[in-house]
Amino acid sequence: MSNNLLAFIVSAIVTFVFSQVGATFYEGVSIFLFVYFLVLFYKSIGVSYNLIAIPILLLIAECLIGSVLVYRYYNDHPFILAFQYYMFIDAETYFAYVVPGTIAMIIGLVLPLRSKNSQTQSIKDAIFRTKRYLEEKSMIGRVLIIIGASALVLKIFSPYELEYVFYLLEKLIVIGAFYIYFSKDPYRTYFMLGAVFLLLLQSIFQGMFGDLIYILILGGLLILLNKRFSNFKKISFILLLTFFILSIQSIKMEYRRLTWYGGGGDRNQTEIFTTLLFDKMTAPEQIFSMEGFLPVVARLNQGMIVSRVMGYIPEKKPFAEGETILNSTFSTFIPRILWPDKPIAGGKYNMLRFTGMEIEGYSMNVGVIGEAYGNFGKNGGIAFMFVYGLFFNLIFYFLIGLLKKTPTLILWVPFIFVNAVQAETDTLMTINSTIKNIIFVGLLYWSFKRYLKVKL
Repeated sequence: MSNNLLAFIVSAIVTFVFSQVGATFYEGVSIFLFVYFLVLFYKSIGVSYNLIAIPILLLIAECLIGSVLVYRYYNDHPFILAFQYYMFIDAETYFAYVVPGTIAMIIGLVLPLRSKNSQTQSIKDAIFRTKRYLEEKSMIGRVLIIIGASALVLKIFSPYELEYVFYLLEKLIVIGAFYIYFSKDPYRTYFMLGAVFLLLLQSIFQGMFGDLIYILILGGLLILLNKRFSNFKKISFILLLTFFILSIQSIKMEYRRLTWYGGGGDRNQTEIFTTLLFDKMTAPEQIFSMEGFLPVVARLNQGMIVSRVMGYIPEKKPFAEGETILNSTFSTFIPRILWPDKPIAGGKYNMLRFTGMEIEGYSMNVGVIGEAYGNFGKNGGIAFMFVYGLFFNLIFYFLIGLLKKTPTLILWVPFIFVNAVQAETDTLMTINSTIKNIIFVGLLYWSFKRYLKVKL
């Protein structure tokens, strides 16, 4: 039985079960999509590098499943009402845009630009050739780690204009660990664990865990490729990963409250984080009860902001008609010194433009699907989501094509796409960062070859 047929059958059964307990048409479609791509993701572990499944699952989870839960169980909860995490428009209007918009992006992402077998084989060949090239070259990874660690320290003294450059440089700690892992270095496992530990510490100090989660997923799938796994191990991997992510999400709000706004007492950030995480992971009922799951749902439900956009545009402000998306695209190639007022990542401008909210001291964003509606309305937004998905499909196609000449580029895929897979960021972050990351990687390859006489 093919993976697609298996995924379809399992999804149809699960959707049918939920339809018997009152799931609406749009809720059923949301459940079907989530289960379908989750099964495909499960089947791909160790077999292919199913990168495309990550942004698809995240978009479905954050804009469909999270919204279904809020509409059904939490929309009138005192916590949701107090923090205005409720859905701002009726479910029929919301899902009539977001469901087809999600499907449009999926079609753009999965449109076969090359055969699936050809793509999988290209990646496997690249990994084989990368291992052969790096057999006795673990020093390359060590150099990358040193550069990344130095950037981690120097970032404290760097000017704001260079903040993103240092952000990219510090990620070389993880890429360097990948280089060592795929060599024959006897300490490669320790380097990988050390890199993950540093990334975890950085996330704890910043209170931002997105990069940690996404790099672990993208990098983990790459490391697991070509390794044989039983169904039990695959299911265990997904369940453990899901439990870890839910645990992080469930403590994030409380952790930030204690560390950003005081209340943690004499404990440092690491102590607060480990205490909160340990308490959650040793008492799962705190997460999976109706009340315990509330912080996860509040964080998961990107639909809250999308629905706010749909209620605000065009009633309070006119459609942007592509303005914010064009500005985001142009800002990729124009330095801030030539465009002092160019858009700044973080969502502040888009939240004000599309929801009327002024955000200070925290990050919140309308997401690509919210920005698409704010620019083009329902039908135009759906069409844009297809183009958006196709754009990243083409980027991935382009990178796969480069593997034949530069196989080690496969190790940089988690680095290149770490921001692109996120559903809660807008086009300024996803498109802008992806293009900049590609340019940055190209400059590194050139610099190592030119000045260190080393081929990355």
